[in-house]
Amino acid sequence: MPTNPRNYYPSLAVGFAPEGTPLNVSGYRAAKGVQSYSVTTNFNLEAISQLGQLEIYENVEGIPSVEMTIEKVIDGRPLIQHLATPTATNSSLGGRYNNTKCMVVAPRYNVTQEFASGVPLSVDLFSGMYVNSINFNIPVEGNMTESVTLVGNDKTLSTGTSYGNVFTTGTLFTGNESPILSSGGVQRRENISMTRSRWPLSVPGISGLALSGVNPTLADGSLGAHIQNVSIAMNLGRTELFELGRRGPYFRFANFPVEVTCTIEVTANEFGDSVNAAQEGTNLIDERIFVALDQGITIDLGTKNKLRSINVNGGDTGGGNQTVSYEYFNLNSMRVVASGDPAGLTS
Repeated sequence: MPTNPRNYYPSLAVGFAPEGTPLNVSGYRAAKGVQSYSVTTNFNLEAISQLGQLEIYENVEGIPSVEMTIEKVIDGRPLIQHLATPTATNSSLGGRYNNTKCMVVAPRYNVTQEFASGVPLSVDLFSGMYVNSINFNIPVEGNMTESVTLVGNDKTLSTGTSYGNVFTTGTLFTGNESPILSSGGVQRRENISMTRSRWPLSVPGISGLALSGVNPTLADGSLGAHIQNVSIAMNLGRTELFELGRRGPYFRFANFPVEVTCTIEVTANEFGDSVNAAQEGTNLIDERIFVALDQGITIDLGTKNKLRSINVNGGDTGGGNQTVSYEYFNLNSMRVVASGDPAGLTS
């Protein structure tokens, strides 16, 4: 009979280890600051019919597809994308995500416990999981978050006590943990370092020479560009690669070139969106995007970002502010560096 009448956040956890790590050792590193995780399992069916019969001839079962999405606050603890690529040897987009997979555990504990500790009641074990997409959300209201989606084909439910505590010493939950407070705790709008970050010059208020856009502090203490929200997204669009004599894929390759987008929303001023569009001329230049947070986390999108679209919204009779959203994109350029990276990459 089930022990738990329900699962809720103190009884749930998630952790990562290099591919091939067995469940019966404490080899999994617990992720901290996680807000939610969701899992979708699809069994791919192909219905085969035949002449002379309305009933299905055979409903062929293909390989299952497992997708897991995890969201965490940015809090000084290791990022999900880094925990999921512990054997990476290079921090570039291709070097980090092209050929790195991991094991993921999602243990469930007794609902009477106040924090995840000891031997769990059961564990979902996901093997051969690849990072498929990454989203950073940096809002003017609320917490900065990272959302990562992983894909694979294998999920196993384990129960019993033979596997013991699945998490490595030093990453265990203690019941009274906090973010890394020395560097700002959970990151919010004030934790973006405008002195180190670099923004596109096409955003009104950003100053500097080519590829060196700074958001300057004005005489009244405000900033040149009133940036409201920043979102950064990357999707590898992984495709399964099969071979004769084997049912499952032997590899999930990333579909290069990979598109990386950055959307920057600002409060509009008297200059509007400040961008001209001329059909008989060149309108755009390459621009640099580099976002630096107080905890030493940096998101470097390189120097070849180009403006793809502008959206002007708001300012209607309801009394709201007019905002402008600038969407930039590049191909294959995203380098994320943060403390606590299990791969030990610092640049």
